[in-house]
Order: sequence, then C-alpha cells, then structure tokens
Amino acid sequence: MTDRRGFLHVVGLGGAFVGGGLVLSACGSDGDSTNSEGLRDVTLQANFLVNVSQLGEVTAIEQGFYQDEGLNVSITPGGPSVDPTSSVVGGHTDIGVGNSSPSIFLGVSEGRPIKAFTVAAQTHPYGFFSLPDNPVRTPADIVGKKVGVNQTGVILLEALLAENGYKKSDVDIVTTSGEITPLLTGQVDVWTGWVIQQGQLKELPEDYVTMTLAEAGVPLYALIYFATEKSLKEDREMLEAFTRASARGWFYARENTEEAVKALASRYDSLNEEDEAVAAEKILDFVFPDGSDEFGEMDPKLWEEQMDIYDRLGLFDNPRPSVDKVMTSEILEATKDARMGDT
Repeated sequence: MTDRRGFLHVVGLGGAFVGGGLVLSACGSDGDSTNSEGLRDVTLQANFLVNVSQLGEVTAIEQGFYQDEGLNVSITPGGPSVDPTSSVVGGHTDIGVGNSSPSIFLGVSEGRPIKAFTVAAQTHPYGFFSLPDNPVRTPADIVGKKVGVNQTGVILLEALLAENGYKKSDVDIVTTSGEITPLLTGQVDVWTGWVIQQGQLKELPEDYVTMTLAEAGVPLYALIYFATEKSLKEDREMLEAFTRASARGWFYARENTEEAVKALASRYDSLNEEDEAVAAEKILDFVFPDGSDEFGEMDPKLWEEQMDIYDRLGLFDNPRPSVDKVMTSEILEATKDARMGDT
C-alpha cells in the first residue's frame, strides 16, 4: 500500500486535474543538442497532461518567443504516474514543472539534485468547493463537514487544518475520484481540486463557493520551474533564455487570452476550448495576482514558511534542507527586465 508520502513526487501534492493532448514536438533530452535550424533543443516536463497550466509555454512556442532566444522547446505531457523530478534528474527532460513547492523541497530532502529557479503560479490553485446552501468560506466552516478528497490531496487538507488550529479528526474525510458527483448528490459537503478543473466545476450552480489554499492560510507556490544543480551551474544561459521567453508567453497570453486558448485547443484537440477559456482566466489570476506586472518572482522567506508547515506536519523523513538548496534567485535576477513585461 502506498502511503501519503509516496504520492508527493507523483503529482506534487495537489491531485490530478483534467487535461489532455499530445506532445508538441519530439521528446527526450540528449544533452546540448542543436537542430537543423541551429536552435538548441530543450524539453520541458509538464506537471500533468497539458492544459491551461502550460498556456504561457504553448503561447511562447506559437509566437516564436523561444526561437527568438535560440531554443526549440518541446513539452512532454505528464500524468498520474509521471514524476517530473525523476524525468529531469534522469536526464530525460531538461526542465521540469512541479505541481507545488512541496514536490521540490521534499525531493531535495531525499537527495534529489534539483532546484527551483522560477515559478508560474504565485499561490496554489487548489480549492475547496461547496454549494451555496452549505457554504465553506473560511477554515472554521469546514469543521464537522464531509470533505471529498482524493488520496493525493489529503495532505493539503491536513495542512489547512493544522495551520488553522484544527485536527484531521475535526472533519469527515471521504475518499473520492476526480468526479464532482459526490458534492452534487450530497455524499460530501466539500469537493476538492484545482480551480481550473472547469470540466467538473461547470456542473455546479453558478453561485458555488470556493475557498483556495491561500485564502485558508496555506501559502504554497504552484507550477514551479526546476532544473538539476548541474544545469544551473553549466547551462545557465539556456535557463535564462527559457525564462525570458516563458515570461513573454505568459504576458502575451494575458493580453491575448482568446487567441492563446484557441491555439492551445488547436494543438491539443482533446481539450474543450470553452472550458479552457474559463480556466485560462482563472489560472492567469494566480500567475499575475492583483494585476501584477511581474512574472515568476519567488521569495526565499515564503519558501521557509512553506517548509515550516510541512515540518510541523512531520513530513520530512530526512533532514530539512536549507532554502538555498531548494531554490535560487540567480535566474530571476538575470531575467528581471523580461519578467517585468519589458519584452
């Protein structure tokens, strides 16, 4: 039987969310390779099946922003059984996207030579959803409720409870799949998942209630770009170029969302364009909170706070790493102008 720690590297603590599609171009990483057009081949391991979580990267490919930086970027889809950290550490891909910050610092604590160099979502788009006649708007409201959560999301619920002075026994945890039906049929009072799971959330009444992790006092990053320590030392120029172009992609997607979503759905025909359009507006609020004009910033103090939470929950089986082993600000500093929208 797999315990809760066993899931941390599989989906990065946040559960699966709906998406689909094929890889954009050839996958795999054979080192510092150059294609026939003189572009450096770079592979990006997605955190899950490609959807609006990769809207910025897909847009950067579509608009030629990576090519402008001398890169030919391809996206390798993830999935329930794909561990992005293993893909990057094993040399199968050059850059990984982690679902959430714990997937990085817990991996580092286990000896994985990876480090975060920027982040797309400033807060985690994981939410607790309820119906208007039995709303959960604050952590206090969740006490005594039946909470539907898949096995990988239990630790996020535990973090919410612990940070607000409650115990796991203060709620009734009901193990669910990715379907929202238990909330609609009254089997649970709260359903959990990513706010971009529009295929499920559209089944709810328009006035459904959402409480995100951040609103509940759990400040996790999501969609974290990471690479090996070796790449950060020996391939810094490539990572800087990737960051600049990715920032351009996300800014372009914010200003031209309809066009960006249409291109995404065109490349990944299993996606529902209408659902992705709604989800895109939501994910962009996490990437650019409060209308921010900066992309990708990370705060070492916030990383410390996040590790404090997991330390209190006893989730470090190995010594807790120092923040400088988990993340670096060097790429951020070198790309600041591009990340401020000066494209």
